[in-house]
Amino acid sequence: MDTFEEMLVRKRLELKEYLCFAGLFLGVPILAIVLFSVLSSIPLLSILALPVVVVLGFFAIRFNKNLLQEYEYSALNGELTVDVIYGQRKRKRLISLDVRKIEALEPYSEEKYGRSKLDTKIFAGRSHKPEELWVAEFRTEKEGHGLLLFSPDDKFLRGLKTFLPMLISREIFKK
Repeated sequence: MDTFEEMLVRKRLELKEYLCFAGLFLGVPILAIVLFSVLSSIPLLSILALPVVVVLGFFAIRFNKNLLQEYEYSALNGELTVDVIYGQRKRKRLISLDVRKIEALEPYSEEKYGRSKLDTKIFAGRSHKPEELWVAEFRTEKEGHGLLLFSPDDKFLRGLKTFLPMLISREIFKK
């Protein structure tokens, strides 16, 4: 029988994203007006004025939607995959790993993992607040020694329990 767990986490917007939204909201109309007035004043280029402004607006909206990110965690029979979804349209696989290769799974600690030198560090969490993050330390041939920072709920962690190494499973679910 297959064991399947899935979880969708929306990344909270931070200052960087808000500044990009503001820049697009304020900058694109100003740039469109300037381009339209400059291109309209030159006789041969006045034909291009409206299409250039429309294309600029299209790419601004497209970029704006890509700032909205969601992470999908799925575990199927001990295979953990993490995907990022941009603007509810475009999906990209961040990592796929065997849960048995996880060496540590615990709440994130800035003292322990903040300055660690690793081959790979993958962020797929709700926010950068340490109290909302869990860390999975792993070793694979493709990524090397790495960390996965993510925000699973208790149900998702319980779904991973049967496939985790016994010591890690006992440590997480001790009562």
